[in-house]
Amino acid sequence: MKILFVDDEKIVREGMKTMIDWQAIGCDDFMTASTVTDAVSIIHRYHPEIVITDICMQQTTGIELAKMIKQRLPDTVIILLSAYDSFEYAREAIEIGVVKYLLKPLFPKELETVIREACEEVKKRAYLRQLLLEKNAGFQARVENNVSAGNDLYPDTRGESFRTDPEKLAIQAVNFIKKNFCDESFTINKLAVTLHISRGYLAKIFKRYCGQSTIEYLNDLRINKAKELLGSSKMTQSQIAECVGYANVYYFNAQFKKAIGITPGDYRKIKNINRNEKP
Repeated sequence: MKILFVDDEKIVREGMKTMIDWQAIGCDDFMTASTVTDAVSIIHRYHPEIVITDICMQQTTGIELAKMIKQRLPDTVIILLSAYDSFEYAREAIEIGVVKYLLKPLFPKELETVIREACEEVKKRAYLRQLLLEKNAGFQARVENNVSAGNDLYPDTRGESFRTDPEKLAIQAVNFIKKNFCDESFTINKLAVTLHISRGYLAKIFKRYCGQSTIEYLNDLRINKAKELLGSSKMTQSQIAECVGYANVYYFNAQFKKAIGITPGDYRKIKNINRNEKP
């Protein structure tokens, strides 16, 4: 994994190099740049999977750099750093598609957690890109075909064909989660019982075919649905939490902020501002 860190202060760049053990979390090549010009050159030459950039720099802003990266290398995972808790910066970060917006000063444990999450995001994006490029349509297309054809979401999975065909099990797992993720009583244990397999085996095949864990997939569905409702409905946060499968609004808020980087309330404000600004 190649990571580029951009900051115009030398002491910050040097400190970042030693703040955590980069190799231990999967970073084989940690690069730094002091200007956006240098950063663009490095990005074109080495194609880092993750770019961490300060927002406020002398030459131009990290926001502008992020926009350039997204135009040329859209799969790059971008993390923005700022010394200011600015709503406007958070808003722009959301619009660009930045994975994380972090406030300085950073602490080693916080940084390590964010980088590990970013590495998982890189793997997930690479996996999804591979699926899209497969000439034979691949697993994801078969999932969609299964759903669009109106096939039974809950077949008898006790048969030998299901026990010996992990891909069929993975397809049914995806379908079952999509059908039930809004139910707060839904659990991965219930999914395993429905498929008549152990939770451990379910985790193994789901990760293999979907590129992420069952919990990650479930949370992604819930958060994406919440984003949709926050931007298009007048439902309260409590109502949205319940609608997407969270029994506790405080837990929903924590999960949303962990995934998106801002609270549901701030996300809704950003969407409302953008809607009002449209001609």
